[in-house]
Amino acid sequence: MLVVPPSQAAPPQAVPLSTSVAGSAIDFPASYPFQPVLETVPDNPADASIARGALPYDEIAPTLNGFMAETDVVSAQVVGESANGWDIHLVTVTAPETAQETAQQARWRDEVKHDAAAAADDEELQADYKRPIWFNGNIHGNEWEGTDASLNYIEWLVENENTPYVQDLLEHYRLYFTVSNNPDGRIVGTRANGQNLDLNRDFVTNQAAETRIVRDLTAFIQPIFFIDLHGYTGVLQIEPCGPPHGENYDYDLFIGHAYAAALQIEQDVVAAEIPGNTYRDSVTGATSTTKTDTSGIIIPFRDTPDGWDDWPPVFTAQYVAYQGAISYTAELPLGRVSNPETNKANSAVDTAVGFQVIDSTMDYVVENGDAILANQIEIFRRGAAGEPLRTLEVGLDAATIDGPTQWVELWDQGDANGHDLLTGARFPRGYVIPVGDGQRSDSDAAHLVDFLVTHGIEVSRATAAFTSDGVTHPAGSYVVDMHQPLRGLANALLAAGSDISSWVPSMYDISAWSHGYLWGATVTPVGSTTDAELPVPTVAVSGATPTGGLPGAGGYLTFELDGVDDFAGLNALLVDDVPASLVGTGTVVLGNDTATYAAAQEVADEYGVAFRTTSGTELTGADVKPLDELQVAYTGTQDDRLTLSALGFAPEQLTLVSGATLQSAAVTLDDADVLWIGSALTVSPTTQPVAYAEVSDFVAAGKGVAGRGAAASTFATT
Repeated sequence: MLVVPPSQAAPPQAVPLSTSVAGSAIDFPASYPFQPVLETVPDNPADASIARGALPYDEIAPTLNGFMAETDVVSAQVVGESANGWDIHLVTVTAPETAQETAQQARWRDEVKHDAAAAADDEELQADYKRPIWFNGNIHGNEWEGTDASLNYIEWLVENENTPYVQDLLEHYRLYFTVSNNPDGRIVGTRANGQNLDLNRDFVTNQAAETRIVRDLTAFIQPIFFIDLHGYTGVLQIEPCGPPHGENYDYDLFIGHAYAAALQIEQDVVAAEIPGNTYRDSVTGATSTTKTDTSGIIIPFRDTPDGWDDWPPVFTAQYVAYQGAISYTAELPLGRVSNPETNKANSAVDTAVGFQVIDSTMDYVVENGDAILANQIEIFRRGAAGEPLRTLEVGLDAATIDGPTQWVELWDQGDANGHDLLTGARFPRGYVIPVGDGQRSDSDAAHLVDFLVTHGIEVSRATAAFTSDGVTHPAGSYVVDMHQPLRGLANALLAAGSDISSWVPSMYDISAWSHGYLWGATVTPVGSTTDAELPVPTVAVSGATPTGGLPGAGGYLTFELDGVDDFAGLNALLVDDVPASLVGTGTVVLGNDTATYAAAQEVADEYGVAFRTTSGTELTGADVKPLDELQVAYTGTQDDRLTLSALGFAPEQLTLVSGATLQSAAVTLDDADVLWIGSALTVSPTTQPVAYAEVSDFVAAGKGVAGRGAAASTFATT
């Protein structure tokens, strides 16, 4: 049975903003409780959650509606939709607040980040600011129990809201739950979302709506503690991670409470003696259902010397940490199996363990919330002041450490590399994103500026030309002053990165990336973090200045293929049958007729393409190639399709091919102009003669082949 999301017959109920979050499409409550009736969807007996023994997606909204009908401490709202159109819910559990009280909480929250030095001494803030705690569930669709554990904990709060403990908790904290971050995957039982994207690899690029929601919630919630509930690792696994540690974090303010809280969770989970749970024997390292005095969970910082790190910022927990949060991934123990009853029993165990993780976290934060908030404030203060990162050297003396010290004896050379070999001077004083002649692509630069702003990075624009490190940049160039609260995130987004090949023998997953080279725009680091003010007058911006432009009529039109938008604009022109020619390797020349100007105006407005006029003499040269709309056959994954789409290729221009589909004649290369090799295309002349002939004829015809990585290399060699 196929169940599709309901159509939105009426727009969602508007909610007044309690604060501004740059670029966010989410409206946040102006007071609490906020209790709209959440829209429900039809029962879906095919929901994969049912076979797992977990709550099906169609029961989430009714469950939340039930909580809100019972109490005024539970609020819920829809904060966006998944790739397939399913609602994503945010639950807030806190004591009721008037509009004035909610506005005050927002002011304090902004003071923590943007005036941290004052926040550290603000006695009223220290006493009355509701510390935000956030639990994110089910970002991997077939890791269900984060949702169920969250709902069970919310239910427990409702049942016990009149007890002194819960009353005090909700007076001093806001608890947030993104109940299911990946409804698409939950319903069909896949790790990925409806785009086939692994959402927990989509930070900081945010190609998916689900991760853009988390990005915006991160800025709004600004949690002091965050847990992303996952599975399955055989035994409960709680970060903090092992080395190498991300080079842009104030790790000295992170590791103490992160490790101490993990130890608290371990102690409580063992003491809970959850039937059917598994444990790591801290002596033998084995997993066993036998509960001994040495039974424990897996804490990578302690138990995994390599292979479970927090180096890349592509994971949810590692992204949220840039907001000054103690944040980590919780991997629930018991995985998917083929036996239905065992599968359901495993889910029950995982839900109970997940509940205990949430409960233990709250106990730890209640006990240590003031100190954790102080560390968050200090992270933001250091960023705004431009102080170097503290170096955590080998042989630390626990007596010199503020806060929990259990981690100190485990800090060895493998851990210290990131902060011992690359000390704080690696932060530049700022980054310049030039415009004009010094910029590879003005449209790519504009995209980057808009992208930075959506992540909360402060960007300004030079009001006059200036010279830095011997290079003169024109007025209008963008400047990222690294004296700002989110300087760690800014550096992760803009720096070229570090080669850590010699540091560790293995890493968990994506171990090499360079966001500084990813965006396409020219970005120049200037100075060092302890330098004086940047020598440039600037004005803050909330987004990039549009780059598109069209001169007055009277000549042929031309533009350069410098950035992604230029290619997308060219594709749009070709789809509209606008005559165009390529001159050399990167110059496009159009005609001078009225229809061409009209089409070019649309492209300038939509894609930011900067046109100029020319006499058209270029079209008489020998290096001129007429252009036409391309049909692209491709192999690969959703990554390849997303990339081709970003370059402006419409779905009807793209055909996914494989050896099998070519052999069966389900698809052909007859209409393809270009073959993109994103994954292996290996065809055998003996077992796949039809496919082999198809590919051979395509190559023999001299048509274009392009690709990436080993697959393209192998294809070319073959």
